[in-house]
Amino acid sequence: MKLLILLIVLGALSGCSTTEKEAQKSLEKQNYNKAIMLFSRVLEHAPKNDNALAGLEAARNGWIDKALLKVRLLRLSGNEIKSTNLLNTIYNSQNNWDTYPKGPVAFTQKEETEFATKFILKQSQESLNKNLPLKAFHIVHEYDHMFSSGSSIANKDIYLNTVNKVGANKCKQLKSEIKKNEFYFGSLINNYCTFWSQPVKSLTQQKNNYSKSLISYLSLELTNELNSLQLKTINKALEKSPWYNKFGKKLNLVSNSKYDYTHSYKPKRYTHEYTVSVPYEDSYEREKNDNGKGIISAIGDIIDAFSAASGNGERVSDNGDGTETVYQTLYRDESRYYKYTGTEHTENYKYKVRFKSESQDFPLIIFYENFEKHTSKEHDIKNPDINLSPKIQQLYGSKDWINKEQHKLEAKFLAEIEAAWTTKHCKSNIRESILRCSTHLDDLTKISKTNNKWFKDSFGIDAKAVKLLLGRIL
Repeated sequence: MKLLILLIVLGALSGCSTTEKEAQKSLEKQNYNKAIMLFSRVLEHAPKNDNALAGLEAARNGWIDKALLKVRLLRLSGNEIKSTNLLNTIYNSQNNWDTYPKGPVAFTQKEETEFATKFILKQSQESLNKNLPLKAFHIVHEYDHMFSSGSSIANKDIYLNTVNKVGANKCKQLKSEIKKNEFYFGSLINNYCTFWSQPVKSLTQQKNNYSKSLISYLSLELTNELNSLQLKTINKALEKSPWYNKFGKKLNLVSNSKYDYTHSYKPKRYTHEYTVSVPYEDSYEREKNDNGKGIISAIGDIIDAFSAASGNGERVSDNGDGTETVYQTLYRDESRYYKYTGTEHTENYKYKVRFKSESQDFPLIIFYENFEKHTSKEHDIKNPDINLSPKIQQLYGSKDWINKEQHKLEAKFLAEIEAAWTTKHCKSNIRESILRCSTHLDDLTKISKTNNKWFKDSFGIDAKAVKLLLGRIL
């Protein structure tokens, strides 16, 4: 065990040594990204490796120096956006590494930062001129850590006061645009106004109208036990959907359902497979040596001992040429088959149901069907010698199967009404529908281009950025 541990440790040290040499070569070739990756890998296994620590610091400083040179060249070529974004990446890396530039590198970074912050404020001002204060704030916020010197911080704070004033005015404008049926839009604008520290608007009327557009309960005519079961199922699905609101309206559905169950049985011939141990003879030849035992004879002795332990008989025949043949009785498993008569039980299930809405405001038709066949066998034969025991039929029965089907019906119903929500709201260019669709997305990267365009047109930034700044959309 100690040897194994030693080998593992030596292997790890050898691996570290090879990686460290490769890292050093990358550093010498000014391949700083690769050097950073390799030195970091060495330090994962040897955190106190002084050479790796020094190499990592040198690689990071080299990367910063090289990246700053690229920042300057991009700016001088007129590509200020790429230049600013790369400088922002440098700041992020320095914060992650807890590294700060020194000497000429620090001077270069300070000089480029002054150019970049002026460009950032200029870009932000352009958005402000278009009455898009949230985008203006977003631009400054995205590069916030670049405003680190006293003068740049002061300039930023003065500018953001102007942005806040424009944001407050935009809040008043948007509040005046909220219509009686726009609860989602009103909620978004209230969040928008809160962001600018402005009072919100009461949405009591909008909330009532919103609730009336949703559903609190689905009703069916309860003509039989199956309808009662289905009613519970579809209401469970409703409560998981975006259509549900406990203050919503009741929606009447007409259902047409059919369920058939049959159970039949008949005699059937079955075949039972079992195994038996069958003897057979095998042989091998070995040297005959009465005075001393060779390797072959020794192996033969081992086989003899195993045969004796296994209860396998053997006999030896002298071949007359200094060798002898050993004959053994061995055993192998072979399949045998036993035929018998039992009873085959067959259950057939047929289930169809169709739901249709009686409301023109909520047109809905859902159809579900399933057919299944289940067979089981029964017999009373008992024969331990061949491992055959009596078997009782395993019947699902009508009630258990239809209860099981309700889980599938619930999933089908939920998928259909969610699809109806998507059709109604996610393919619309009406802002209230766009917001209803966006709010119920679990991931805003899945938002459609059309819906995302509304956010960009309204606020200058996409839905994900709006949510990031406001904390939520609704």
